Amino acid sequence: MAVVVVFVVVVVVVFVVVVVVQEIEMMLDEERRAADDAQHAAVIIERKKVAVQAELEDVRALLDTVRIHFSLTITIVKGMSNDRQSRPTFVGVG
Repeated sequence: MAVVVVFVVVVVVVFVVVVVVQEIEMMLDEERRAADDAQHAAVIIERKKVAVQAELEDVRALLDTVRIHFSLTITIVKGMSNDRQSRPTFVGVG
């Protein structure tokens, strides 16, 4: 009788251990999936960051070009203004 009780206890303990191991394996799989999802999201974020940095560089280059053109335009306008001031104005004869 004692052997049967010990056998039953061992079977129950083994069953409980198997169930616990299966649950731990399922939790581990869930954590792996979550880690994979997080890693995938990090890769996407990094790609977006690189794209935004490239766009920022392009916009900065465009801004520099606009500044140069604006500066040249101001210089030309000032030159034209100085030319008009130095020329004599003729009043129409008539």
